[in-house]
Amino acid sequence: MLQCDVGLMISGTLLNEHGDPAARGWIEAKHETLDVSVVATAGETGDFSIGPLPAGTYLVRAESLGGKQGASSEVRRIEAPAGDVELQLRRGRTVLVRVFDQQGLPANASVTFRPVNRFDTWSFTSTKNGECEFECLEAATYIVCASTNQGLFAHSGRLVIDAGKVMGPVDLRLALGAKLRVQYDGDQSARTYRVIVEGTTCARDKIARGTTRTFIVPCGEIELQAEAEQLAPATSERFVVYPGEERYVTVR
Repeated sequence: MLQCDVGLMISGTLLNEHGDPAARGWIEAKHETLDVSVVATAGETGDFSIGPLPAGTYLVRAESLGGKQGASSEVRRIEAPAGDVELQLRRGRTVLVRVFDQQGLPANASVTFRPVNRFDTWSFTSTKNGECEFECLEAATYIVCASTNQGLFAHSGRLVIDAGKVMGPVDLRLALGAKLRVQYDGDQSARTYRVIVEGTTCARDKIARGTTRTFIVPCGEIELQAEAEQLAPATSERFVVYPGEERYVTVR
């Protein structure tokens, strides 16, 4: 006989940075031990309900879906079922990024903001005048990267954003980088790889077995790291790549 358990719910209210109900926000609940992640959207009055969920403890966080209601909330550990949960968005910052080509002219590129020591990523494409805005960024240390399909690359180094201070635009000057083409040929169905430059992750992606992922990277020494998984330990390889090079790497 197949027995079905009743799904559990996590419900509550999403608040903006001032403590008022926040509409147009999304909430994610990720199980601590199971491969379960559920996303819900807050209603116009900030109310949300996530489920049905299996029993257990969840890491729950919220983000704004637009406007300037605030940066992401703190992550909370919540045991399902739970009601009257309050998630409050934090004070956010809007940062303008300007991208220039090798001649100093505004350039169109893919731009990413990535917090240091975390895997969140915000990605946009700059406009024809080379500009793009990142809204609702929480106070943290970031690395900002820009790249093009032609193999041009730029990064900011470590950029500290303080929610309480005024900050000018971030200017990125593109230079000829390299293309790192990584093919995964291992035992798992897929592995997640990170490209690390000067100790900071500048790209991260999951590569399915038998497929290839192309990373645009800066010239010089880079590290390609496979993240540790349940059945596979972390591995790491270092390379030196040169301007305009296309490096093909098979990993297992």
